[in-house]
Amino acid sequence: MNKLEMKAITMYWCEGTKIGRTVDFTNTDLDMLKIWISYLRSRKDIEPKRIKIQVMTYPDADVTEAKKFWSRKLGIPLEQFNRVFVKSARSTGTYKNKKNMGTVKIRYNSKELMEDIVRKIDALK
Repeated sequence: MNKLEMKAITMYWCEGTKIGRTVDFTNTDLDMLKIWISYLRSRKDIEPKRIKIQVMTYPDADVTEAKKFWSRKLGIPLEQFNRVFVKSARSTGTYKNKKNMGTVKIRYNSKELMEDIVRKIDALK
């Protein structure tokens, strides 16, 4: 594994969904999200236009601004963004500052990619 792949697989081990056929990496940390996007783009078996983004925010967030922010920061066109998920007003969450740009889920639907990532995680154990 090269350095980028080692970082990405280790991050996915900690923060990624490991069941099913959809590869989901969710985080608020811009650097981690950029590493994950870079890793996906570095793979020859990935079609960049199939990378999907979902932003999850609280009711006090500006949904349009949040999508624009993450689109700019991640270099993903707004056309690849799914509907924004707004947590209910009653949900307290774990973050004290809910006026941020939300949490981002990077999604790629591929059973083969999921199996490859899980194999690489197992190799690190």
